[in-house]
Amino acid sequence: EALYLRRWAIAVVARAVARVREEVARDGADKALLFDAVKGAVLGEVPEGGYRALAAQLGTTPGALRVAAHRLRARLRDEIAETLEVDGDVQGEVDELLRAIA
Repeated sequence: EALYLRRWAIAVVARAVARVREEVARDGADKALLFDAVKGAVLGEVPEGGYRALAAQLGTTPGALRVAAHRLRARLRDEIAETLEVDGDVQGEVDELLRAIA
C-alpha cells in the first residue's frame, strides 16, 4: 500500500506542477524560468547553495526568490486542493502527499 500511495502522490503533485507551470508560462518566459528555479525548493528540495546562490544565478535577490516560492507553494496548494476535492485541512493533505513522495 505504501508503494501505491507514493505513486499516487507523485502523480497528483506532478499534475498540479504541470498545470501551474502552464499557467505561469502564459505570463512569459521569465516567469517560467523563475518557476523552474524555485520548483525544487517548493517541493522540499533545498537548492544547492540555498536561495542566495540561486538568486545570484538568476540575477535577483534571495528575498524575491522566497516570495516567488511562497506564491508558488500557495498556488500548488490550491491546485492540489482542486484535484483532491478536499474540504478542510488542505495543508495537511499537501503535507501528506509530500511525505509520501519523500
